[in-house]
Amino acid sequence: PPATSLIFQLAFSNIRHLALLRHTRPRDWFGFLRGFVRRPHVFFKAMRYRSASGSLWSLVLNAANARTREATLIPPSEPLYRKSN
Repeated sequence: PPATSLIFQLAFSNIRHLALLRHTRPRDWFGFLRGFVRRPHVFFKAMRYRSASGSLWSLVLNAANARTREATLIPPSEPLYRKSN
């Protein structure tokens, strides 16, 4: 699917654990690598975003946590996404 590259970026940027990639198929890897070869700057910009935009990243992270909790009824005490830098 088109969002597969987003899954790779989330896994590599340590937002989600790399185990997220265990269900990927060789076709998914090929598509991700093809996009990386064609536009490597996009991958590196995505990897630098968290450190370059710390305050904006916190805002995005908090909003994503709130919306996910609304949709899934997860208790507020459990973190959904890690805030590691």
